[in-house]
Amino acid sequence: MKVQLHIKPDALIAVHKLLQNVYNLDANQSKLQKVYSSIGFELAEKFEKLYKSKIKSRDLFNHKKSIKLTLKFYQAWALQALLTDMLSLSDNKYQEHHIQTTINQLDQKTC
Repeated sequence: MKVQLHIKPDALIAVHKLLQNVYNLDANQSKLQKVYSSIGFELAEKFEKLYKSKIKSRDLFNHKKSIKLTLKFYQAWALQALLTDMLSLSDNKYQEHHIQTTINQLDQKTC
């Protein structure tokens, strides 16, 4: 089962920046936290590749154009959980807004 997201470039930047915090998580984790981390690494790499490709093609600066992203269901579920848990790590209200919008979109798609 696949989940398709349409996010704005600003949301891509915000989610990418927040997912970079996955690499700084504690090594002593429970099993569930290790599952989140391993899926988080996949997602961080996926968003990193998408972010870099959009920068290279200069599409990242076209704010009217949505970016289509297809995730597997477990990735969408984990992304929502990770973004919800790490939302407090964001230091910018503008980025928090875009992250919350992405969380809401994921919530609608995974229900």
